Parts: sequence; C-alpha cells; structure tokens
Amino acid sequence: MDDALSIIKDLLLKKIEPSEAYKFINAWIKRQTDQKEIAKAFSALRLSRCLSSIEDKGDTDTWYDAAGHLRQIILMYHEGLPLHEVYAKQFTTLKGTFGFTIDYANEVNCSTTLPSWLNHSKQMQSVYDLEYRRSSTRRIGDGLLFQVTGYTEYASREQKALVRASMTMQEGQTLLACLPTGGGKSLIGQLPAFYETKGGRIYGGVAGGGTTLVIVPTVALAIDQNRSSREYFKDARDEEHRPQAYYGGLDKDTKQIIYAGVRNGTIPLLYTSPEAILNGPLYSIILDAAKENRVNRLVIDEAHIVVDWGGAFRTDFQLLSVFRKKLMEASGGKLKTILLSATLTDVATSTLCKLFSEDNHLIEFRSDALRFEPIYFLDQPENHDQRKQRILELIPLLPRPLILYVNSVKSATEWMNSIQECGFSSVITFTGDTLSDERERILKRWNENKLDMVVATSAFGMGVDKSDVRTVIHCDIPESINRFYQEVGRGGRDGFASISLLSAIRQDESNYTNNSAVLTVNNMIERWEKMRQVAKEFTGDSFWVDTNARPYHLRNQETGNHNAGWNETTVLFLYRYGLIDIVDIRKREEDERRQLLVKMINIEVLSDRELLNQTLEPLRKREKDRFRYEFNNMKNMISNAEDECFGISFQDSYPYASETCGGCPACHRKQVTPFQYSTMTVASTPSVNQDANIDGILKQYLGSYKDVLLYTNKMSTKDLIVGAINSMVNARVQMIVIPKLLNVDRDHFIQNIPVETQVSYSIIEIEELKKDSDMYMLSGPIAIVYPELRTEGDWVYRWAGNYQTQNSNNSVIHIAPKGYIIESEGKQLLELIDGSLCNIEQILIRAEDDEDWL
Repeated sequence: MDDALSIIKDLLLKKIEPSEAYKFINAWIKRQTDQKEIAKAFSALRLSRCLSSIEDKGDTDTWYDAAGHLRQIILMYHEGLPLHEVYAKQFTTLKGTFGFTIDYANEVNCSTTLPSWLNHSKQMQSVYDLEYRRSSTRRIGDGLLFQVTGYTEYASREQKALVRASMTMQEGQTLLACLPTGGGKSLIGQLPAFYETKGGRIYGGVAGGGTTLVIVPTVALAIDQNRSSREYFKDARDEEHRPQAYYGGLDKDTKQIIYAGVRNGTIPLLYTSPEAILNGPLYSIILDAAKENRVNRLVIDEAHIVVDWGGAFRTDFQLLSVFRKKLMEASGGKLKTILLSATLTDVATSTLCKLFSEDNHLIEFRSDALRFEPIYFLDQPENHDQRKQRILELIPLLPRPLILYVNSVKSATEWMNSIQECGFSSVITFTGDTLSDERERILKRWNENKLDMVVATSAFGMGVDKSDVRTVIHCDIPESINRFYQEVGRGGRDGFASISLLSAIRQDESNYTNNSAVLTVNNMIERWEKMRQVAKEFTGDSFWVDTNARPYHLRNQETGNHNAGWNETTVLFLYRYGLIDIVDIRKREEDERRQLLVKMINIEVLSDRELLNQTLEPLRKREKDRFRYEFNNMKNMISNAEDECFGISFQDSYPYASETCGGCPACHRKQVTPFQYSTMTVASTPSVNQDANIDGILKQYLGSYKDVLLYTNKMSTKDLIVGAINSMVNARVQMIVIPKLLNVDRDHFIQNIPVETQVSYSIIEIEELKKDSDMYMLSGPIAIVYPELRTEGDWVYRWAGNYQTQNSNNSVIHIAPKGYIIESEGKQLLELIDGSLCNIEQILIRAEDDEDWL
C-alpha cells in the first residue's frame, strides 16, 4: 500500500482488518524518512490500534478513543474519509462530542471550531498543519563524525562546538553544557568514547580505552540511548566492547559481561541511573576500575534534575556528587565530567558547579534555547467545577498524545476517573506514588503508542522523551516557571508545533504548598539528632549515618523508603550549606539500607540544638523565600498574559537564553508572528593552553616561528584542501580552517579525509571562523587554507595575525598559492610571513615515504 492514509481508508471501509492495518502502518513508518509524514502516520497507527482492541473486545480502548484519533487524522491530512456503514453508525453517535459531520455517502469530516471560552483558538491550526519549528545551523563535519555516524555535517553549530569541547577537555575538568532540544546531545559523549576505544575494536583504543558513564533519569531512556549507540559500534570485538545499559531487570549473564567490561575498561559507554550505581555492586566495581585509569568520564544527561529532583524525592541525583568525588579520588583527579541540559536557571547552574566541579576546572558552555514548538493558551475559569467542565469538553477535540499535569496524586486520580467517565479508556496516571516497575511499564506503552493520555504530577518529567506529544495541559498552577516550562517541553520534541494549555483558577494559589516547607527546621534537627544518636561507627568527626533512623515523632511507626528519603534530604541540606561533608556511601548488609559516611565540618553548631536552629532558620527561610518568589513569578506571568509575552518571563528564568515565542496570549492578541533567536556563549573556561605538539617535517619548518607558509604552484583549491587536511592531521594539527565548500563537494571531501588519527581534529569553514570562532576555544597551532576570493583572504590574514598575539602557543600554518596577494597590505603572502616557506607538493610527496612525518 502507498502510504498510511491509504491504509486507513481501506481500514475504515473494512477492506482490511484493524490488526493488519496496524502492522502495515507500523512497517510503513519504519521505511519512511519524511518526519512530517511519520508524525501524521502515528495518529493513523493509534486509530488502527483502537479499532483492533474494540473488535477484540479488549478493555484498553473505546469508540471515544478511536474518535479522537479519527478527528486528528482528518485535520492533519486535510480531507474527509469514507466510512463503512458499521463505523458510520458508531461515529454518528459521537458527532456532537468530536465535531464530526457525516454526509449521506458516509464520508466523515470535522469542524475546526473550538469552544468560545478558549481565546485565540484559531492558532491551534499550526499544530494540525504540523508546522516545523526547528531551524538548522548545520556545520561541516570531520573524519570521526563520518566514521561513526555516516554524517558529513554536524546537526548544529552548538553540537559541533560541544563535541570539540568534549574531545579536547583536560583531565579533571568539568564541562557544563546547555544544548537545545534536538541538537544532538548524545554525540557529546558518544564520539569521545568511540575515539578512545576505536569503536570497540581493540583493547585500549587509540587514546587508551576506558569507559564513559552516562547517567540518565529512567531505565527506558538508558535502554533507548544504548540501542542507538550500539548502531555506531557494529564492528566491536564482542559484548564487552560494546555500549551497554545497566538496570535492575537485567539477566545475570549480561550483568557479568558489564562487570567484566567495566573492570577492563573495554565497554565504551555504560548507560544507567543514579539508583543503579549507588545501590548495587556496580558502585565498587566502577571505583576499582577508576583506580586502574579505566573510567574516562562521567556524563549526566538532563543535569538540571539534580537540582529539581535531587533535593527531595530522588536524592540519588545529588548523591551522585559524592560518587563523582570518589571517582575523582580513585582516578587521581583524571576523571572528566560532563553535565548536559537544554536550559538551566541561575540556581541550578550554581548548585551544579558547586557539586560537580573544582576551582578553575570548569568549562561553562551556554547555548540555552527556549522551545519554539509550544503554542501557549491560557484559560482562567471561575472555579474548579467550571475548569473540569471546560477541560472535559475540550479533551475530545485536542490532538494526541496528551499529557495533563496536576500538583497532587489525589488530583491525578480524580482527573483520570473523570476522563474515563466521559468514555475514554486509553488514559493512566503517573505520579510519585507510581511504583518503579509500573513506571517502566507505563513508559513502554506510552513510547509504543499504546497509551493516548497520561494524567501526571511532576514525576512524569525527565526521561519522558516521546517525540510526538501534541498537547500538554496544566490543571493546576505549577510552583514555578521553570517547572511549567520543563513540563510544556514534553510536547513537540519532534520539532513540530504543539499545544500548551494552562487552566488556572484562584483556588490554585490557596492550594499551593511548598514541597520543601514540609521539612521544617525542627523536623530536620530532630532527624539529624536521631541519626547521630543511633550511629555506631564514629571515627573522630565522622560517622556512618543510618538513613533508616526514625525521628521521635515516628518512633512507634513502621517506616520505610519515605522516611529514609526525608533523612537523606536532611543530610543533603546540611551538605549543600557546608555544615557537613558526605564522604562515602554503602549498603547495610542485614537489610540493604543505605548508609552515608558523614564528616562534620562545623561540630560546634551541629552539636548544639539552639545554635543549629539559629543557623538553619535563615537558610531554610532563604529557600522558602525563593520558592515563594518563583511561585509569584508564575502567577505574574498568568496575570500579565494578555499584555506581556511569555518569552520575557522564560528569559528571566533562563538568563542565557534569547527571547523566543511560538505564540502566547499576548502575541496572539497583538498578532505578533512567532519568533526565535539563539546565542552561544562560553561563560567560563580554565586557562589551559594547548601545547604546540605538532610532529614530523612540519615541526622542523615551523621551528620557533609563529607561522609558516606552505605554498603551491598548480594544485586546484579542492585538491589543495584534501591534501592539506591529510598532511595537517598526520602532523597532529588539531584545527584546520578551509574555504566554504559546495554541498556536493563537502560530502566527497569528508568521505576522503583521515578517520583514525593520533589526535582528534576539527575542520571549520572560514564563514564559521567569522561567526563562531569564540565557541571553539581555539589555541595552539592552526592551519588555514586561503580562499580564492582575495577580499576574504584579507580578512583571514588579519584574523591570523590577531590569533598569534593572543597566546604564546598560538601559531599559524598558512596554505596558499605561491603568488597569493594580500590586497590590504599590497604584498604577496610569502613576503609577509616571518617564518619558513615550503612547497606543499614536496611535503606531500615526502610524507608518503617518510615515517617521521607520522
């Protein structure tokens, strides 16, 4: 069959069975490369799933679920659909709810009209049109990128700059990097790992082998990222040399392979969660491997959750800082740390830097970009009942998949029940009370298009990476703009427009409770004193904290993980504010409870209840004030929604981001076209110079000079570029600047330059040098192939002169025709060079026979 729409037409006319249609559409999607067609086809896939379930008399789908998908198909494909009389009869009963019209020939169509209470509703058409909202800033690639992925270009300038930063990091450094969603963050860890292990083909690899640990929020994400990474390591020797995902449900044999691969430093990438590392045998295995220099780097994906989640219900995220500290000690300070996120608040940035970096060892690369996909809508009903009535009226008319966010477990259950009472079945809750196994089951069904709607608290957040979520509804005011923005970001991850609807009532403010306010100062002191009281292993100012210790108010109650979590929250609070240090982590043998080795820094305060209270009160108040401030900012954004662009509020929360708006109430009212801006900033970098460690003949010619000219008499520019790249890479030059290539030349060029090299190298075109040179943190020797356009050559010459003066290690290898004129100087380039001159043809010929060159 030709496409998904043709299959759906046959299905709706009962020419094929729903189960067959599902199979055909699924196979068609896997063959398709057009992302817009894939996005449309997913709605067709979900409709066939519904009809198959209904015919099999299953309880996972109803005619209401099917009608929602039918409406979406009609609006996305922009055409009515003929129905078999059986289907026409069923959908006729739902006409009013879903806006269907069914004519005498049983062709179904639907109205785009939405309830009058929803302001600016016509803007939703962009979502059904699947308006693509992701801009492209592709940049020329290099041999390693092509070898690993088959791509000749980086997806964005940000991705290219960050890959270079990760490849050139010094031992002990931390890279804090913000990269827009869809910018290709995964490669920042994958390419160095591939390079160091030679794609898993030899033990030790080009640069010494070793494992890259990648921490992700969920098992589903670990499995997914591992699956995609393994595609790049097809030639690896065996399973011990391939990327792996580590989680609780693994079979024993796979775990043994992982343990052996980590010990030997042969597993290039290991994807796992904080809990999997901190609560099992992997913890000590990794530390032992680090002592043998077999752990290269620690990557934390979605790093902002260390701050958003790590201080409360998933304390393992902040305890990762303790694990990293142990890794740094075990590796002799050699471990490299990479923290990745799309956006970071100032508070998150400060916390991450404090927990995961040392003085003068931080590279902070900021390309925070606000999401352009969401189109924002706001409704302010009079009360809860009116909100419920409006949302339930609107849900049948909105595109799937759909997430409805609330602030409490109780509200989530109530909303799910209400949606089911309306006739829908493909809906479930996901909250902090959802057990781990159930979470993974829900995520699996969600990602496989077997669930249409999730009613969730903030627990349904990071790691929820489904690409085609079209609608996100908030039925409570989120506690901060940061949380609102992060949850809205679950939509439109495929780059197509999505809907964000915030339904806010005055009662939400009175219902607002600050999560961190639950743990009062008295409660923290009581917990601290009890943990200290029951400690059995004291060594001077240090002791092992039993996180299962019961405070006085719980002395007669059975406690479990919840109590242990609050104890850890208390310890982490004291840790963040420098009252204690957390030195180590272990499991208690008898019951597997976690224990923390704590070193008391301010013993006087920690030993005096009154002093401790006086110390903690202002700290706690500061946090409470910050939370209240953030909630007030969220309220103000709502109050000013018709007058001030949401993008301004988002930019206030993410100061490194440029103002962007895909459409909000103020912009709708003022008829402002959606707009997007982006910037890149290297916010901080250590003062580390790249050594002038070039080799062979080129080293002899450069000598103590700051530059050298390699000239040619007859080679064309394209031949010159290819020859220059090969010779410069073999001489260990790590940055080569070339003239802009046409796309057809670019592909051929990238496919014919060195792949496996002694040093990693980057290629940038002159246009990139003009726009993005600050992003590449250039230092050391750099080679420049001069362009045919002389005015551009003038600019290159001036840039090179300035570059040489910036650092004592900076030198330039000029590559140009012998008579190349620098017009601004009125002289030939060879007259302006202070160093040696050499015919590049002679060097290329000699290099083929001279092993010293290599």
